[in-house]
Amino acid sequence: MQRSLQGARRSLGARILGLPRRRPYHASPLVMSTEKIIPSLGEGVIDSLHDKSISSVKKLEMVQTYFAQVPPTPDQNDLYALSILLEEQLASRDMPSALVMVELMNTHKIPAGKRTVDLFSRMYARHLADNPTKISDGLAWYVDHRHALVPTIPVADMYVELVSRGHVSVAVSLWEVCMEDPRLTCFVPHLAAVDILVRELTRYEQLETVLALARSKYQDQLWDDAFFATSVMEGFSDRREHHEVLKVHEKLTARNIVVDSRRYQVLVRKAQVYMEHRTGTSTLAPW
Repeated sequence: MQRSLQGARRSLGARILGLPRRRPYHASPLVMSTEKIIPSLGEGVIDSLHDKSISSVKKLEMVQTYFAQVPPTPDQNDLYALSILLEEQLASRDMPSALVMVELMNTHKIPAGKRTVDLFSRMYARHLADNPTKISDGLAWYVDHRHALVPTIPVADMYVELVSRGHVSVAVSLWEVCMEDPRLTCFVPHLAAVDILVRELTRYEQLETVLALARSKYQDQLWDDAFFATSVMEGFSDRREHHEVLKVHEKLTARNIVVDSRRYQVLVRKAQVYMEHRTGTSTLAPW
């Protein structure tokens, strides 16, 4: 009884001090074997990964050493610890180390947590912005490392990050690459999430860029997206090119595309009123 009480006190003291709990002796029976036993990160390295006094570079070396052992057997605690380390590298803007870390995780089929993937996606978008001519290769790298990240390229998150930071041309280039590169088309949403791109461009008043998309070689595919069509009309309306607004409306009508949007209807009505006053010919439909 006294021995059990002492054990409980030691366990409680360990929890208060933040120390790892001792494993009960019966949980890990001693097995005589000539094979080298490789402990999980949770039995040693994991404490160092949480140590703020150790640099992320040193932590990466520790993880590389761990994975150099065969066969590594990461458990659930290890997965959490590796995600924490990757987040730390990203937070400190240490992209080279983060890329090496993803390489390791991908090789050993270790997925990062959702929060970590979200952070990596935003930071990777900035990484692409540093060298816009390499966007295609950069996205192909992301696809090749999907075991550690996500099955599809989170282009929507990348658009948000790029446009909000003023990298409008890079965001558009990223979208164009996703539409053109056959290596990527299976790993991006329909039309490469153009609705999200246009939404961000509209939010930051980049309507001229939206109009440029309407003149791109992909325009015939884009008209099927209601948000895109409405944003194009918004751009023409801001420029007082109301005849162009009506052209878009006529184009969609000819394609039997019905846009169920109050804003769309307001833009069409506004253009019709303007053209009636200008030409004296009514084109107004019942309101």
